[in-house]
Amino acid sequence: NDRFGGGQGHGHVGEQAGHVLDKFKLRDARQLGASHEKYGADRIVNGKLIQTKYCASAGKSIGQCFNNRQAKYIKSNGDMMQIEVPRDQYAKSVKLMESRIARGEVPNESNPNNAYKYVKKGALTYEQSQIATKSIFDRNSTIQVRDSSGKLVKDVNGNVVTRSVTLGEKLLFSAGLDFTTGIAMAAPTAAVSAVWIYCNNRWRGIDNSNAMKNSLKAFAKPVLFTGVTYMLSAQFGASKLGQSVATGLYRVAGKNVSEKIAKSTITKGTMVTITAAVTVGPDLIRAIRGRISWGQLVKNTAVTGGGMAAGMAAGATLGSFVPVIGTAVGSVVGGIGGSFVAKFIADS
Repeated sequence: NDRFGGGQGHGHVGEQAGHVLDKFKLRDARQLGASHEKYGADRIVNGKLIQTKYCASAGKSIGQCFNNRQAKYIKSNGDMMQIEVPRDQYAKSVKLMESRIARGEVPNESNPNNAYKYVKKGALTYEQSQIATKSIFDRNSTIQVRDSSGKLVKDVNGNVVTRSVTLGEKLLFSAGLDFTTGIAMAAPTAAVSAVWIYCNNRWRGIDNSNAMKNSLKAFAKPVLFTGVTYMLSAQFGASKLGQSVATGLYRVAGKNVSEKIAKSTITKGTMVTITAAVTVGPDLIRAIRGRISWGQLVKNTAVTGGGMAAGMAAGATLGSFVPVIGTAVGSVVGGIGGSFVAKFIADS
């Protein structure tokens, strides 16, 4: 929700895209920016604290990290954090950091050749990060045009020039980012589930080829489902249409809420709706067509819901002790256990 609001959304985009890219590179990456701590890190990757700066030019991206020639983003040991900048600004940002080191502005560092250690290349260019703040559900999206130095381009009358953002660009950089974010979230749990399915199949005497096929299905289905669900929820929740729906619902209820709360509400509601449609929808259609009883529908829904609830609870509990792996294992084991208990009760 942060990335679609307030005019500074491209900074949140850079943070989100960098986090997803590091996840796919199998790095130990965690996001910290949601705390909004002053001069705090946005992310931590393999133990390195990172501050993400997506400004219009390399000069501004690096310049915002200093105040009166003093570095603002400092680690507990007194060293400067690594600064993540747009991909197209990386080379120039390193040069600027060299100058800062030469002037003695980077604490505990005197060698300009080490400037690259303090600058991280982002996952997106500055223009791509702007595109990623536009929802696929909105029409006539535009962004401001800038020259190679990051300055706004103006016409003969002094008006800022804008250009239209195509649907293809939004699918690639906005919806695509949400889709890959969902995949990165689901992959650890899906991988554990796939291993479990393969082993369980082999123990039951199923041949290696079919066991592998079932294992791949067990991995692909939740990963694709989560990717699509996360993407549609985030994109709709951030769109003008989604925003108007949420605001309208609150007005009917006689409440005045902030734009952020309205966006959050519609995003979560969209996610719940999609999940319910996929998990319960097929059984509901079969019940309407008379192929299963309404009692069977209730039972199937209870088993599915029990498994999901237990999986989330167990994943959250183990995840608090062992990040990522604990969440994945807890989700799978809890889901299996929850489904078993729910089925046992429903059978009775």
